[in-house]
Amino acid sequence: MAYELSWYHEQRVIYVRIWGDLTLDELRHYNTEVYDKLDHGVSPVHLILDVTDMKQFPPSLTALKSTAHYLSHPNLGRNVMIGGPMLAQSFARITAQLLKLDFRTTRTMREALSLLKDGDATLVAMEEHVK
Repeated sequence: MAYELSWYHEQRVIYVRIWGDLTLDELRHYNTEVYDKLDHGVSPVHLILDVTDMKQFPPSLTALKSTAHYLSHPNLGRNVMIGGPMLAQSFARITAQLLKLDFRTTRTMREALSLLKDGDATLVAMEEHVK
């Protein structure tokens, strides 16, 4: 697997780290895991996606749309992407615009947490444990 996924803040913030090359099959598994967490979370559930060490992402919008069903989940809140190749960031921004997602990019985990807290006052007391 080229990713790991866990709760950063139980039932409110999902943390995902992707490294290396993410295959379409891994993207399908990733979608299922995120969707499950969104089902069991307390809305809005925010997503921190750390792609600092990602090398390649499935470059097709069609592939993403057909596998990333979690992007339309009603509990999904803000999406914050940390790092990654410029092409991946551009692709993510375009996808977010098309799907009307609350999406931000940043360089560090601290900045990601700050963006979440700025957008959701209920997270102000969230502990910062940088992964």
